[in-house]
Order: sequence, then structure tokens, then C-alpha cells
Amino acid sequence: MTKKTFIISLILAIIAQCMLSGVISSKLLSSVVDGIFTTSDDWDGSYELFPGEGTKNNPYEIKTAEQLAYLARAVNGDFGEESAMRYNDVSAHYELCADLDLNGHPWTPIGIGTSFNGEFAEGPDDYYNEFGFHGVFNGKNHKISGLFIDPSTFDRVSPYVGLFGHAAGEIVSLVLEDVSIACYGQYYVGALCGRSDAKISDCTANGVNIDVQYNKAYQEESGICCGGLVGVQSAGEIYRCHTSVNIRSTGSVGGLVGYASRSINKSSSSGEIHYYGIDMAVGGLVGQMNAASLFHVPFDGYESGQSTLSYTSCTVRCMDRLNERVGAIGGFAGRLENCSLSHCYSTGTIGAPASIYDMSTNGIKAAYVGGFFGFAKQSSVLGSYTTSKIYDNYSGYAGEFGGYMAYSDVSTSAALALSYSVDRLSSPFPFDFVSYYFSDAVDPSTVLEDCYFAVENYNDGVPENKLYLTIPITLDDANNADFFKDTLDWINAWDYSDLDLLSGIGPSLEKVK
Repeated sequence: MTKKTFIISLILAIIAQCMLSGVISSKLLSSVVDGIFTTSDDWDGSYELFPGEGTKNNPYEIKTAEQLAYLARAVNGDFGEESAMRYNDVSAHYELCADLDLNGHPWTPIGIGTSFNGEFAEGPDDYYNEFGFHGVFNGKNHKISGLFIDPSTFDRVSPYVGLFGHAAGEIVSLVLEDVSIACYGQYYVGALCGRSDAKISDCTANGVNIDVQYNKAYQEESGICCGGLVGVQSAGEIYRCHTSVNIRSTGSVGGLVGYASRSINKSSSSGEIHYYGIDMAVGGLVGQMNAASLFHVPFDGYESGQSTLSYTSCTVRCMDRLNERVGAIGGFAGRLENCSLSHCYSTGTIGAPASIYDMSTNGIKAAYVGGFFGFAKQSSVLGSYTTSKIYDNYSGYAGEFGGYMAYSDVSTSAALALSYSVDRLSSPFPFDFVSYYFSDAVDPSTVLEDCYFAVENYNDGVPENKLYLTIPITLDDANNADFFKDTLDWINAWDYSDLDLLSGIGPSLEKVK
């Protein structure tokens, strides 16, 4: 036996003994190809400690599904308070060093949000120590696939559902693929985070399948917030994130975020949303936005400081009738309150059923539906457009661009509506650029400025009730970059290379990715 052979045999014998004693798991023996770790065995729910010091220069390194599971257990307090404080410190840095396959095994979120007795933390110290993720997680553009979540498998009650339950730190450069989530009850649901107070950037979630059901006997689905990436964004920001989804849910539902109250920049969504139930707010990108802004860092020399560069091609479909409380449905966002949006667009199809218009019993029970937004209150939309087609019969407030604009400080400017209604049978209110505007204090002439609609979408001519504040234009006249640049004064971030309004293709924001 040569010296080299002897050394190799000795190393293998030591490794084998360590595996038998449990010091090294088979998962840790990942193969290394060109310096890239790849896991080889199917994850079965087990866990193991990861290497590193958790500093920025020497972060904790996660190379296996077992090590990712260890992070979840540590942050959730499974190993005691001292461990939770160590691995959940705001200065703790983590790096994903391999593509991981979670193999469809039930996952418990990182930062589950509740203690073992099901109680929520009462103060920030408790929350910080045990119940949420506060560190920095860098995915290094690696992929986590096969994520499956069913809250009935959790070891405690929690409303937060996602790879991360509640995150309040920073998550960057992570890719999720083939995500399946099935919930029953009131939850905040997202592929990446159930609830986010974190800075999230350059994250993608593809192949997201979410099914959220609720107990109809209690009619409490208004507490459900479901998004392709994040269920509830209560703080922090979302920057350059993208999703492809198939969602079935009620409550506040969006292709990217269910309920947002902070900034979303340069982000997009695609896929389908199937909504049902009552009291919902559904949008292709965001279900409901409150006190939120979608703005943009300076781009292509544009220095005004605020512009929204986000878009959606999600199709929104209905599962049943809107037969109870009011819902808001929009191609981009369902409901806007105290928000500022600029330079966004929606292209997906909107299909909703007839809602009830019954003055004799409980008054108007109607949906707010718009190609871009369903309902807007004290909000502004600038430099945006929609080509969303609106199908089925509405018996409520339905408009090409917006369904309902309410109260003061509401404005839409430099906007273009290329939406139109298909098979619209009847409505108590006219189909217009914005179906209905209500304010006791504001002159309507300050509400809609330089807003255009396509005359071709009215086969019998422009109806007399068309808002006098909006401007008719032919698709031919609008089908050039100069119209958007000069007439609408749009910023340079738009791409007009594929512009073909006659085929339903508007300016693109593809290059902002």
C-alpha cells in the first residue's frame, strides 16, 4: 500500500466513523463541482449546525437543507433563549452556499412568530429574542426548491406562513422555485415571508402555488393577506423582486404582496390569481396598499426622486359571486389608501362575476373594479397605464382605469387607459375612465389631468357620459414613443422598442430588472 493510498483510506475510515457516531451527516458530504456545493440526498426534516462566526466577514454558511432547518429551529427558540438571541441578532450574517432541495417535506418558517403556548410576544425585547428573524440572509443567487408549507404541521399556532415567517432584518439575492403552500384559517401568507418588516431585494419566487381557505361560518377572511412573495409588508422595502404565481385565496391578495404599507420598487408579477369570498382587495401586483409608495432611485439621468417602475401581467379570476360585502379588484392594485404610485402598468385580464345591486334590502352591494385600481382614497397615480381587459358583468363601479375615487387628495395624471369591458351587460353607473368620483372638498378638474382613453374600445362611439376631464385618442395617434415622452412627459426608464398598441402591447419596464 502506497503512502497516498494509506492516507486516503485513513481519511475515509475517520469519516465513516464520524457518520456512524452522528458527528457528520451524510448531507454534509455534499459533492463539490467547480467549487459549487450541490446537495445529494433528500431532506427528511432533520437538522444540523452550520459553520461560521456570523460576522459580515465570516458569516454562517448554509450548505444543506439540514443547516437551513437548524436556523429555523434556533431562531424559533427551540434550543432556548440564549441560542435564539445568538442566531437572531441584528448583526448575524448568513450566506447560502448551495442550491437546496427541501423535497416537499413540511417546512416550519424561520421566525415563526409565536411561543410554544401559542401566545404572541408582548414587547419588542421578547419579539426580538425569540419570535422573528432579525439577521442578514444573503442567498448569493442560490436556489431553494421544493418548499412545502402546511401550518397544521407546525408545533405551535402561528399566523405567519413562508420560508420566513416574520422577518425584520434583510434578505437579498435569493431564488425560490416550486413552492406549495396550503392554509386553512387566518394567515399572512407569502412564499418568502408571511410578514415582512425587512429590506428585501433581488429575490425571485417562481412556480408559486398557494391555496388559502377559511371558515365561512365565521366570515373572517378579511384577516387573510396573501402575496406571491410577501403576505404583509408592514415596514422595510421591496426592491427588484419578481414572482410567477398561481394563487387561490380571499382577503387581501396580490401577485407580489397581499397588503403593503411601505415601498415597492422595480418589481413585477405574472401568473394567475383566483379569488373568492367577501370583503377582499385583489390586484395583479398588490391586493391592498395603505400609506405606501412605489418609487425609484435615480435612473437614466432622471433625478426627480420618485417614480414607480413596477408592473404586472397577472390574470385575476373569480371563484364565486360577490354576494356580500364590497370588494375591490384592480389589474395592478385592488385598493389604494394614502398611497403614491407612478410609472407602473398592468396588462393582465380581469374576470369577475355579477355582484348584487339591491336597493330594497341592504343598499348597494357592488364591486369596485378598474383596469389599474379598484378603489382609491387619498392617493395619487402618475404616468401609468393599463391594457387589462375586463370580462363579465359588473353591477357596480367599474372603470377603464379605476373603479372608484373617494375623498380629497386623490389624483390621476399623465395616465393612459387602454382597458375595455368585454360582455358588459348592465351597470347602475357608466363605464368610464374612472367609474365614480366622490369628494365634498375638491374641484374635479384637479383630479384627472392629461388622462387619455382609446376611442376604439367603444364600438358605438364614445358615450355621452364619458368624463369631460379625460381625453379621447386613437390607438394610431398614441402608438409612438413621442406621445409618451412628449405628450405624457414620461421618464426615460421606459422601453418603446416593442410598442404596438394595436396589438395591446404598451411601453415596457423590462430593463429596470
